[in-house]
Amino acid sequence: MQSFQKRRKRQRDAQLGPSAAKNALGSVLKRHGIAKEVREHRLLIQWESIVGAKVAARTTPDALDKGTLWVRVDSASWLHQLSFLKDEIIAKANTLCGSELVSDLRFHLGRRSGPANDALSAAQQIRRTPLKERALPAPAQGAALAAIETEASGIEDDELRAAIIDVRRRLNL
Repeated sequence: MQSFQKRRKRQRDAQLGPSAAKNALGSVLKRHGIAKEVREHRLLIQWESIVGAKVAARTTPDALDKGTLWVRVDSASWLHQLSFLKDEIIAKANTLCGSELVSDLRFHLGRRSGPANDALSAAQQIRRTPLKERALPAPAQGAALAAIETEASGIEDDELRAAIIDVRRRLNL
């Protein structure tokens, strides 16, 4: 029953025409099963906006496991002080990520590894379950490809139009 409803929604959306980039991106992330990973990464790269510059200089989020965010703190006194802000940090993190990604927050002692503002190194250090291999959908052909080309025909920039058609064709969007 659900697949029928999903198919019906896709047909209705296709009849309405092109959607906003935000909706299209969300749809692609969800379809490929990586929406949660993107939200987790956002949590890492915007850590300073969640806790503030002063706290971010002393802490590093280094694991998100089953809703528990593990945060490395560089001293016991900071660890103690941050324990009083636990609920506020969880609320801000969930507001930023747009979902109930973080349900608990645990602090542990340890110095930061790497530069204070290096979000990429923090993202590489986070411990999470490995991603499953996902097969790409079959490229669009026939009527689906024709529909993609028709929808993209309104784009004036030749290079942009070709890029959009190529991506949509390969991912069958």
